[in-house]
Order: sequence, then C-alpha cells, then structure tokens
Amino acid sequence: MSGAATVAVRIASLAAWWWLMMAIHELGHVLACLVTGATIEAVILWPWTISQTVRSGSRWPLIDTWAGPLFGMLAPLALWLLVARRPAGGWIGGWAGFCLVANGAYLGGGWLDQGGDAVELMQMGVPVGVLIGVGALGMGGGLWLWHHLLEARRRRSVVWTDPI
Repeated sequence: MSGAATVAVRIASLAAWWWLMMAIHELGHVLACLVTGATIEAVILWPWTISQTVRSGSRWPLIDTWAGPLFGMLAPLALWLLVARRPAGGWIGGWAGFCLVANGAYLGGGWLDQGGDAVELMQMGVPVGVLIGVGALGMGGGLWLWHHLLEARRRRSVVWTDPI
C-alpha cells in the first residue's frame, strides 16, 4: 500500500473509531435508562458533534450517568477479548484502546468542563478524585492495549535468519 493510501486508511479508521466510540458510550446510557426506568428524550449521534443522550425521570440517575463512560470503555474491551485472534482483532483492539483513552480522558478531565457526564456526576456527589482515578485507569488501560498491539505487530514483522 502506498504512503498516501496508508494515511487515508488511518484517517478513515480514526473517524470510524471516533463515531463508534460515541455510539457505544451512548448505548451505555440507553441501556441503563431501560433498566432504571428513565425516559430517553433524544440520542444525538452525529459525527461532527459531541454525542449526547437526553434523559429524564430516572430512579437512579447515578447509574444512568456512569453507564455511558463505563460501558463505553468495557464493552469494546470485551469485544476485543472475544475477537483478538481473528483477522479484525487488531483493528477492534485499536478501537478498544481508543475507547478506553477517550472515555478515560472524558471522565478524568471532564470535571474541568462546564458540562458532560463528569460534571453531572460531581453534581450527584461523586468526588473529583474518583473521576480522575477512573479516568486514569481507562487511559492507562488504553495506552497499555495500544502498546500490546504494537509489540505484537513488531514481533510478527521481525524476520529471523540463521546467522550461519
């Protein structure tokens, strides 16, 4: 594959990872709403904006709010564990790492923002330290996964020859 084609594939993968990361995050909110009895007013999921699930009437809003980022981190990781040795395993592993890093950064740094799940969680009494801790675990897990995938790729590309 030429250099330009490789760059195009990587840009397309990043765009797909971004949209799929937002979709799986919002799916976490939606599934929690079904469990907690919340009403889903809207799910905003356009590639050119930040996604959002507008909900109301939850019996347990803390669960609804945590579910987006936690499901957004754990579901892609679980999917990768199921398909890691299959042909698409590397791409899905890269996406799982992206989801871990993105959702981790969203939680760990989101308390600095004026909106989003981290601010909602703080308003419900979740300490900033918990958000930073969970965010750091997510980001660290994603970076570890990317490192693991790159090391596996490097090992496959090394050609061993007999020195004699």
